[in-house]
Amino acid sequence: MTTNKTISLGDVESAISEFNREFPRPKLGPPFSIVDDYVSSSFPNAASAGVYFIFDRDDNLLYIGKADGLGARLGSHFGWNTDRTAGRVKNQKLLAAHAVRTIGLPDESRFEAPAIEAFLIRRLDPTLNVIGRDLS
Repeated sequence: MTTNKTISLGDVESAISEFNREFPRPKLGPPFSIVDDYVSSSFPNAASAGVYFIFDRDDNLLYIGKADGLGARLGSHFGWNTDRTAGRVKNQKLLAAHAVRTIGLPDESRFEAPAIEAFLIRRLDPTLNVIGRDLS
């Protein structure tokens, strides 16, 4: 059985730095970095492939996912209220969700999303991720 543990944004950033060190990509551009989508007035990576992170109100990581289109994938988890404000949760496992952060990938790097997701799930072991978890 999985126990709740605290995984901070700093832990996620450290794991991404570790990924960037272990898998350098000199011909594909700068290292991956997180965008705080919830503080933007728009969703900057909506049309991009990439990896997304869902955090609770205390900024603890709940879930890591990947998508060919981040906007559509996140739309499958969250919806709009009738007054067009964000916040309606479609996936009951994510009721504690408060913030979304993403790593958008350029088209030539979209194939890297599954590798980044798998690496981060193994390193961080978020509570709600069950696929990709190292059970040994």
